[in-house]
Amino acid sequence: MIEVFAADEQSEVEIDVLRWTRLARLVIAEEHVPGDAELSLIFVDVQSMTDLNVRFHEGTGPTDVLAFPMDDDIVIGGRQPDQGGRGPGAPAEASEPPALIGDVVVCPR
Repeated sequence: MIEVFAADEQSEVEIDVLRWTRLARLVIAEEHVPGDAELSLIFVDVQSMTDLNVRFHEGTGPTDVLAFPMDDDIVIGGRQPDQGGRGPGAPAEASEPPALIGDVVVCPR
């Protein structure tokens, strides 16, 4: 199952959160992320985006989108040698935790 958590934390631009949630789910599905996956999609104001860009990306002002990946080692259809587990191409097991794709922060202004 694909979980997308969306939040509109700004008030300058009207955002159709449901539409963006559906789009994010579609993109994740089209990218064939195996098993369950989680993504956060957050809409923020210019000041919040500036603060995040300066703090985490050494930027000097606002930007339109920032991505904060969570699971850098998402492996599609494979495993590490001698670690057991499912083989290449095997479907995800129900007991596997969801792939934490990360956070996408958008400044609509």
